[in-house]
Parts: sequence; structure tokens; C-alpha cells
Amino acid sequence: LMNALDNLGFANGAPMPIFSNYGNVILKRKGDDTVQKFADLIHLEPGRFATSGPAEGSTNNYRNTVQNIILNNPELVGATEETAAETAAEWLEALFTDPATIGPPMHQSVPHMLITGQADAGLMFLDLAV
Repeated sequence: LMNALDNLGFANGAPMPIFSNYGNVILKRKGDDTVQKFADLIHLEPGRFATSGPAEGSTNNYRNTVQNIILNNPELVGATEETAAETAAEWLEALFTDPATIGPPMHQSVPHMLITGQADAGLMFLDLAV
């Protein structure tokens, strides 16, 4: 939201932090062994990855998280530094093209999709997951 306001010329002065993000975690149902580690996310069936709706700002955060993990740690997903960008693009398409979501707010959508069995795993801000 703030980036959009700044781009439209509605924000004055230097950015100032107003909250801290403690990172993202993989949220899944207890006892579901479908996802044990980050690299397992790519093996989810299409539409079984839970995330916020595309219209929500948090979607970009989750996309950036996936991309940055792969770019900075390509070995986690069987990629190399040379193939990391292509691998990240493939992951983003696979996970975010048709994700499981009920729309806003994401802190309700992801757990709802998991609890109802409509998704196997999703990303969520750590502070909302605990």
C-alpha cells in the first residue's frame, strides 16, 4: 500500500518503519507429511498451495520470500547459481498461478484452506502463525 501511495506522489519524506516482520513460515496441518521442508512445496498438486488472494499486498511478500529463498539458497531446491532465477520463476508460476484461497484477509484464508482440507501447505507471517 505504501509503495503504491509513494508511486502516486502521496507520500512525503523518507520511509519510516512502523512494524517488524519476523519472517514467514510454512503452515500445514498437524500430522500431514506432504510437506516436510521448503523443497517439498514444488511437489504440491496445482491449487493445493494456500496463500492470500492476488489482490492482497501480502501476496507479493510471499512471492518474494519464495524467490529470495531460491535465489540465495539454490541448493535447497536442486538448482545452481546459474539456474536459480529460472527455477524461482518456475516455482512462482507453479505455486501462485492458481493458489488455494478464500480471499482477504490472508490470516484467515490460509488456515481455513488447511483446516478444511482444501490445501496442503501455505506460507504465513510468523507472528500471525503462532
